[in-house]
Amino acid sequence: MTSPSTSGGSYRGENCRVLIVGTAGAAVQLFRWLRQGDVDVRVVGCLIPRSTSQESAARVARVVQPTGHFEGLAETVADRAVDRVLITMPLTERATLHELAAQLD
Repeated sequence: MTSPSTSGGSYRGENCRVLIVGTAGAAVQLFRWLRQGDVDVRVVGCLIPRSTSQESAARVARVVQPTGHFEGLAETVADRAVDRVLITMPLTERATLHELAAQLD
């Protein structure tokens, strides 16, 4: 993975509010990657699938507090004044990716 500060767009100086949306393991990995990079972002929440096991949800909660499930994406974006939604999940979950994108239309 490349550093967030050197990939496509720069987050430096923006202090943008981001929402992580993804499967438990991927959400934790992205959160840690953001924290180790030279980025100026504030993670304001994390949405995980409703089907996430209690054990996996607890693993996420040790790193970043889950704030809800995928179904609440549009509401969470509005309520938390989110600037960017970072979605992280396997590409095999294309149907879920389309459902998430539809919530943001």
